[in-house]
Amino acid sequence: KRPFNTHIEDIDLKFWHDLIESHGKLVTLNAGDYICHAGEPSSLCGYVKSGYLCLEFIKNDKHFCRYYEGIYILFHTGLRISEFVGLTVSDIDLEKGIINVDHQLQRTRNMQYTIVDTKTDCGTRLVPMTDDVKECFEKILKNRPKPKIEPMVDGKTGFLYLDKNGMPMVALHWEKYFQHIREKYNSIYKVQLPVITPHVARHTFCSNMAKSGMNPKTLQKIMGHSDIGVTLNVYTHVDFEDVQEEMKKVCNR
Repeated sequence: KRPFNTHIEDIDLKFWHDLIESHGKLVTLNAGDYICHAGEPSSLCGYVKSGYLCLEFIKNDKHFCRYYEGIYILFHTGLRISEFVGLTVSDIDLEKGIINVDHQLQRTRNMQYTIVDTKTDCGTRLVPMTDDVKECFEKILKNRPKPKIEPMVDGKTGFLYLDKNGMPMVALHWEKYFQHIREKYNSIYKVQLPVITPHVARHTFCSNMAKSGMNPKTLQKIMGHSDIGVTLNVYTHVDFEDVQEEMKKVCNR
């Protein structure tokens, strides 16, 4: 019998579902929040996040696994979806481990593709890659289709993901992928995933970085927030265990 304080990375997906379905009492929180047993001691809580379950499901699904790397990147970089779909091959520096974010890709109601500036001046930034994010980009570039004619939008070419018509994927594509993944997941498991969108992935990344103790100014720069208040607002969502742990760190120095 596995202990309840085992971290999610050490538990396979089926075991987790069997575990919580056997308890019967469940509460589903917002994406990125902890999933806990209703009425159970707090020691049973805080190990499993809906974002992780979502990624594990995608990784092992025969159809949706093709989107795993892209969704993983969204959960682990905090990129806005319009920034992500606007990325081109030249924006990815694998050698230095840097993502260059200096534009967004949008599609208008009359199906016109356009390149626009980042949301704010602070939105133009360099985002560092972790090793696993770098691996995801390597797979994307390796598997990227090579069309006879590369689509060009306002002088930009080499977009990472193309749709069935050979045009760059836009935010709507990924919003629909998230929706269909959730619907399929919830049709299989009793433990229901909440609504998860590309913006939720961005917020989840920001919350996780704040919870892990990242300096607010550093996080502001990574997220591209023009107002530090937006970043600091994430730091207000802490529970007693966070406060207790922080007190121990400071007082025991």
